[in-house]
Amino acid sequence: MKRPNFRSLFRFSVFLLGIFSILATWWFHPATAQINRNADQVLSASFDSTNSAVKVSFTTIDPCLAPNVAKSNQAISVAAAGAAQLVALASSQSIYACSAAFTLAGTAPTAIFQYGTGTNCATGTTNLTGTMAPTSGTELAMGWGGTVFKSAASNALCINLGGTSPSAQGVLTYVQQ
Repeated sequence: MKRPNFRSLFRFSVFLLGIFSILATWWFHPATAQINRNADQVLSASFDSTNSAVKVSFTTIDPCLAPNVAKSNQAISVAAAGAAQLVALASSQSIYACSAAFTLAGTAPTAIFQYGTGTNCATGTTNLTGTMAPTSGTELAMGWGGTVFKSAASNALCINLGGTSPSAQGVLTYVQQ
């Protein structure tokens, strides 16, 4: 009885594998897929027939979620009623608020985040949040994920306090781009 020739069997197996690879490339070319998650992240996959490989890419649209985008912090330290600028405007750039945590003190204190131009957002003022009116001394926290709110391009970000002798103390984390 003759022993099987493993070298020939291996060559034939490689030949069949090559034929199946060519057929799969022809059958599925071009193949692409895309998955959107929460409208801020995109996972894309495509088949590259030239290199016979699947390319996978992950893109984050929200700068607050992007690990490669530097975040900035700004102290919130306001001790009077009215608008106070937190982040200065930069030409053609928007301010993305990633998170904010602060306490309000005073009698019936309120706070509203706004954007605008001019001194303390006095020109073209637009509210980004509704009026927040917690009990004096209560901490307000928002964010810790994606963008909470965003200014229009070329506008500063302000906080507007109301009430009797209001003050706000805390921190804002943001991206400006």
